[in-house]
Amino acid sequence: MHNLTRTLALSVFSSASIYGVTALNPPDLNLPNYNRLPIGHWGALEGGAYRARAKGSEAIWYNPAGIARTEGNTITANALFIEFTNVEIEGLGTSTEADGFGQLPTFFGTTFDASDSENSNFSYGFAVTTPNSYTQNVKLDQDEYNPSTTLTTHSVLDSSIDFSVLQPHLAFAYRSAEDWTVGGSLWLSLTSRKSSESLGIQARDPTNALRFSQVSFATGDHESLDMGLSFGGQWIISERWAVGATLKTPAIQLSHSSSFSVHLFQDLPTETNEIRFKDTSIDYEIKYPLTLGLGAAYTHEKWNVEIDVIFYENIGSHTVYESNEQIDLLNYNKISTVATQVFDDLPAVKADLDYVINVAIGGHYHVNDRIAVHGGLYTDFSPVASRNDEVYSKLDMFGVMLGVSKKGEINTTSIGLNYNWGSHDISVEDSFSAATGDGKIRIDNFGVLFATSFTY
Repeated sequence: MHNLTRTLALSVFSSASIYGVTALNPPDLNLPNYNRLPIGHWGALEGGAYRARAKGSEAIWYNPAGIARTEGNTITANALFIEFTNVEIEGLGTSTEADGFGQLPTFFGTTFDASDSENSNFSYGFAVTTPNSYTQNVKLDQDEYNPSTTLTTHSVLDSSIDFSVLQPHLAFAYRSAEDWTVGGSLWLSLTSRKSSESLGIQARDPTNALRFSQVSFATGDHESLDMGLSFGGQWIISERWAVGATLKTPAIQLSHSSSFSVHLFQDLPTETNEIRFKDTSIDYEIKYPLTLGLGAAYTHEKWNVEIDVIFYENIGSHTVYESNEQIDLLNYNKISTVATQVFDDLPAVKADLDYVINVAIGGHYHVNDRIAVHGGLYTDFSPVASRNDEVYSKLDMFGVMLGVSKKGEINTTSIGLNYNWGSHDISVEDSFSAATGDGKIRIDNFGVLFATSFTY
C-alpha cells in the first residue's frame, strides 16, 4: 500500500522538491516469499527437506504421494507456539526496531488408510495450512536538518500491515507394491491483507516559519480466494535411497474483495494541494507460480538425510491493483485565490516476480527407538525482480531448524526451534533521512514449534 500511496502522492506533490523535503517513507515489508513458515511435524524440524520421505498427514503439504505410505489413520497438528520478530531499519538517520509476539497455527491434517490390501493401498486426507503470516508495525518520530535548504523537518509515521494465507487441501494417493506411490491434491488459498498508514511532515525555516506541511492517511482491505492442484510421486530405489518429485500448478482466482482509500493534504506558502481517492471494489490479484520440487534421501541404520531443490517459475510483470475510480485532485493558489479541481485515472500498480530456486537440506538421528534429534537448513529467496517493485519488498531469507521428537505407542510429539533471517539494502531516497549512502532493512525471526501426531 505504501507504493500505491506514493503513486498518488507523486501525481501533484512535485512542488515539495522545491523545498528539499523528503516525502517518502520506509517501505512496508510486503514479503511474497514462498517458504515463510515451517509446516508439519518432521518436515518442519528438518528445513522442509521432506519430499522423498514424506508420509502421514504432513505429506499432504510436502508430497501428496506420501500419504499412501501411512500405516493406519493419522492426525497431525503443528503450531508456531511462540514467535518473536525483530525488524531493524537503518540508514534513516536513526535505527528503528519493531518487535512482535504471536501464536500462529501453521498445520492441521488427517489421513485415512482406505484399503487393507498388502499389495496396493489407496489413502486420502485433508489438511489446513498457514504457509505465510506476519504482522509489521513501523513507527518513526524524527527531526532532521538539511544544510542545503536550511530547513528543519519533523516527520511522524505510523504504518501497519497484517498479511496471512490460509490453505485447505484435499488429497488422494495410490501405492503400488512397496516401491512407488503417486498422489494429488486440490487446494484453495484465502489471502487476506489489511494495512493502514498515517504520515505527517512539517518543514520550518531558520526563523521557525512553516514552509511545508503534509498529512496523509491510507487504508486498505484486500481478500482473494484462489484454487490450484498439486501432484507428486515417490520411488523407493533401494533400502538406502529414495526420491520424490512434486508439481504445483498456478492458481486460478475464484473471487476477490478489495477496498482502498487515500487522503493527502499539502500546505505550501503559495498553494495547497489535496488528493482524495476511494474505491470499495478495486481489482486485486495474487499470483501463484508453477512450482517443481525434487528430493533425494539417504537412510542409514540410525540416521537419514535429504536434500530438496524447489523451482518456482517466472510470473513476470502483472497487475496487482487496478481501479476504474478516479483520483480527485484539488489545488488552491493562495496568491491568485484560484481553486482548480482535476480528476485523473489511477495508474495500474504492477509487480514483477522472477523465477526462484530454493534449497533445503535436513534429516534426523535416532538416539534410541523412541527419541530422535532433527535439524535442517533452508533458503527462502525473494521472487521480486527489482528492489523498486511497486508492491512487494525484496528480502532474501535463510533459515535453520533444530528439534527433538519422542515416539510413543500411538503418539509422536516434537518440539523445536526455528530461526530465519534476511536483509536488503535500501536507498536513502526511500527514507526521511537527508544523509547520503545506503540504508538497510533487516528482519530476524525466532520461533518455538510444537507438533504432535496420533496413529489409530
